[in-house]
Amino acid sequence: MSEGSYSDDLYRDADGTLKRIKQEAVQEAVQQVTQAYTQHQGQQQFWSGFYTQHSDINPQDHDITQAVLSSNIKDLADLPVAEASEKLAGLVRERIERLGGGDPNRKLTPDEMDERVMRGGLEHGTPYREAPPARGQSLGDVVRQRKEARYEASKTLRGRARAE
Repeated sequence: MSEGSYSDDLYRDADGTLKRIKQEAVQEAVQQVTQAYTQHQGQQQFWSGFYTQHSDINPQDHDITQAVLSSNIKDLADLPVAEASEKLAGLVRERIERLGGGDPNRKLTPDEMDERVMRGGLEHGTPYREAPPARGQSLGDVVRQRKEARYEASKTLRGRARAE
């Protein structure tokens, strides 16, 4: 059977041509599925190795890691995998620290303490200070807790402003 047009082949040998079309379609589908599976397995292997090698980055923060990777893909694409992985880990650490506001156990300067939201208002005079994150908690969880605490503090301050 020639590699010519299907319309000519269908006219001459319809059954053979349909069989050939079916075989080609199946081969192409199998090839695409195999390629997608291999690519998926490679990605899984990379991320598993990445989180094993960089144990301070929690797999629960994968969305942050993906966002950092997407925004820096041009810089990382041409690097060898090991070097790109190290650079990505550094960028992820920087992003998580920025999102989380830094180390929660760090001593605050007096100026920083004045900038913090006051728990209970000025009558208590104690700066709001979060407890250090519990072990096993992801940095993403810490960020979410901090945002929620700021939201709750703002609701309290808004309620007081209305009462006055």
